[in-house]
Parts: sequence; structure tokens; C-alpha cells
Amino acid sequence: MNSSYYKYCLVPQCKSTTIKNAKQIFIYVPNNEQIRKEWLKLARRDSLSTNSRMQIILMISERFKQ
Repeated sequence: MNSSYYKYCLVPQCKSTTIKNAKQIFIYVPNNEQIRKEWLKLARRDSLSTNSRMQIILMISERFKQ
């Protein structure tokens, strides 16, 4: 994916975008259906399609800090 595209975090209430913070690191949610389903569940986004490999879903790196 071209880094010049607008990106945003899929996590509810997260307002992080490449416009607000160009240096923010965005991580692609895996395309593997089982892994994607688990990631989306943890991100409280169960309703998103897990079978669309064309769909690009991103989370910010801050979501992986404990």
C-alpha cells in the first residue's frame, strides 16, 4: 500500500489518522480469516467482515502496548 494514502485506526473511539499524526505507525490486520476474526474481536469490531481479503484494516501501534 502506498504510504501517501489516508489511514485511520479501526478501534472504536480512536481518532488517530495520518492527517492528525503523520508519524503514527499503522499496522495491517492480518488477512488470515481466523486471526483477523480474533483481532477484530479484541478491537471490539466483531461486526466487520472477516472474509474480505480485499479490505485493508489498520490499527495504530499504540494498541499493542500493555
